[in-house]
Amino acid sequence: ASHDINPKTSRQNFPIFCNSSSGSMDITLPLKSSDAVVRVFDTNGRLLKTINALRTNKITINTNVLPKGIYLLELTTAGKRFHKQFIVY
Repeated sequence: ASHDINPKTSRQNFPIFCNSSSGSMDITLPLKSSDAVVRVFDTNGRLLKTINALRTNKITINTNVLPKGIYLLELTTAGKRFHKQFIVY
C-alpha cells in the first residue's frame, strides 16, 4: 500500500517485488533518472538504510538485515518523492 506523509509527495505507484527465498526486495523506479535515493525508515521514523542509485531503473535492498516489522520506504528521483510501506516477516 502507498503511504503519503507529505502533501508534496507524489501518489504515483512504483512496483516492489519481494523475493523471500533470497531475502531481497527489488524496486523498479517509476521515472527514468540519472540518480535516485532510497531510504528505509522504521515505524518510529528512524532512518535505517540509505541507498544511492546512479543511472539505473532497478534497486535491490537486502531485507535479511532488517528485523521483523513494518517499514516505510522513501524513493526520491527526478525531484519527486514516493512512499510505500512494506513488511518484513
